[in-house]
Amino acid sequence: MFTADSDRSASTISPLSSNICSSMVSSIYETSMNTPGGESDAVPHVEGGDAGPDSADGIQALVSTAVVMFGSSCSSSEDLPSIYDHPRESHLSSRKKPHTKHKEPSSQRKITSEVNGLAEGSSVCVPEMQPDSQGGSVTRTYPQANSNISQNVVLASNSAEGEYDEDNDSDEGEEEDLVPKYAFHHLNHRLTLYLMMSLFGTDEEFDCKLQGEVVQYIVEKSYEGLLVMSSARFYILKITSEDHSQPPDHWLHCVEIQPIPELRYIDVGLGGQTFRLEFVTDCSSYTFVTRNHDKTVQFVELLHTNLAKYAVSQGIASHVVVSDDIDEATLNNLDRDVVSKLAADQRMLHYCMGFIERGNQKLFPVSFVITTSDICLVCANLQWPQPRLQAAISEETVGKQFTVLERQKVSNVAAAEVCETTMKKIRLELFNETEGTSTSWNITLASKQSTVDFINALSQPWAKEFGVDMDVVYADLPF
Repeated sequence: MFTADSDRSASTISPLSSNICSSMVSSIYETSMNTPGGESDAVPHVEGGDAGPDSADGIQALVSTAVVMFGSSCSSSEDLPSIYDHPRESHLSSRKKPHTKHKEPSSQRKITSEVNGLAEGSSVCVPEMQPDSQGGSVTRTYPQANSNISQNVVLASNSAEGEYDEDNDSDEGEEEDLVPKYAFHHLNHRLTLYLMMSLFGTDEEFDCKLQGEVVQYIVEKSYEGLLVMSSARFYILKITSEDHSQPPDHWLHCVEIQPIPELRYIDVGLGGQTFRLEFVTDCSSYTFVTRNHDKTVQFVELLHTNLAKYAVSQGIASHVVVSDDIDEATLNNLDRDVVSKLAADQRMLHYCMGFIERGNQKLFPVSFVITTSDICLVCANLQWPQPRLQAAISEETVGKQFTVLERQKVSNVAAAEVCETTMKKIRLELFNETEGTSTSWNITLASKQSTVDFINALSQPWAKEFGVDMDVVYADLPF
């Protein structure tokens, strides 16, 4: 580990002794704890700020050549066709510059659905495994995707400023790799001092963090938490109170500390809505819920970069396996219990996680599954899939992986509204003509792009059913 002290000239002597420096830091920390009206102590949970990982040329070269093992493709032409079966260049296998999206006039925007290859007659693209002529390694190649299966959905917006892209802080013309999206590197001064004084060891430095819902292996109830990676360790912290006016040690509880070499697997979950870190220690498996595919991919890439930096600094090889392949058992369970439960010919078009208003609870966590005929509210049990290094579990112990809470026909959608201000809220008015009943779903998603993907996926079977495009109204949704 290289520190600032190692770069100092041997002839340079600090005028302050170590005791004086320690006293000064302690004084600053104590003062910040007792200063009223200071900077908010809430853990930042914003989608902005400096988050792009900076890599030196030597480190970047290592990242591009680091040995990262990916599980083999689980799907075959006989398995459930889904959006995850179609060729998508792995975000984890290479480090590309983020793409700056072109913004069209707000009066009318074309949104290209990511749900490709699901039209009638489309086929699943299965990767062909080809040996490398030099080293004997195996690489993946995909057949050319059918170009006519991508559907553009034109949505007319009433909003003068309505945007369908994720927030992008870059100016047009600037280099795209300078675009920060999420505050993975940002901590306020109180949290910084708390980590320095209470958790970090000598010469240990903060690298990155992610706040969100945490699901711990064999622990039934999830909790809001904070994942912190330093230059030497991972810290899993539980947020025990919403009142962050007190010092961090009053509302943060350290659940586990793991040295970096103890990490063995990083797995991206279904639809990129979650990722899991699995350590070699018993029961040390944690799933972090982002409900945001782009955020998940960017953070996993950042972890990959930091792991490579650590390996270089320690002169060791990294043995962490990073996988974004969908677990075969997960797809089978989803097909059996949700997609094909009522009709064997159904196919999944879209899967995402979000919230719905249920009774007095404004943000009830659910998963949304859109098939070729149905839209389902699903409870996903994130104890699954089975971690590789942990004791086996069963449905009798932790319950089923997927449970349908409510199912509606896509043809029951009588109206669709999108919040023109946040672009993260959707209201669906549903009318069951056979039963003569009606209901409404007030949906909240994690990002604008999640809303785009949801509407695009829903509009495909709806348009096929009625022969016209589904109308989307943009309004101020108060929920």
